[in-house]
Amino acid sequence: MKIVIAIGGSILLKDYDSTRFKQYSEILKELTNEHELFVVVGGGKPARDYIGVVRDLNAGEAQCDDIGIEVTRINANFLLCALGDAAYQRVPHNFQEE
Repeated sequence: MKIVIAIGGSILLKDYDSTRFKQYSEILKELTNEHELFVVVGGGKPARDYIGVVRDLNAGEAQCDDIGIEVTRINANFLLCALGDAAYQRVPHNFQEE
């Protein structure tokens, strides 16, 4: 079965350490024994904080979105580090990439 899992950035980075990333990676690895997974990771509070900073610098909404997306990619890369060889080690930059 194909399953899409969304993990909020605020959940992953609640304590700003590797614990949650390790815990979620173990769960995801276990699920891959029987399922094909697609994981979506959010930016959480860090993304919102950075967006607030660039908004205070009078950045447009497109720039704010870009900053939020970059922070989200950082979270995704942290999770990829925790997953190691169990996951494809590349965060896509658009919907056409796999």
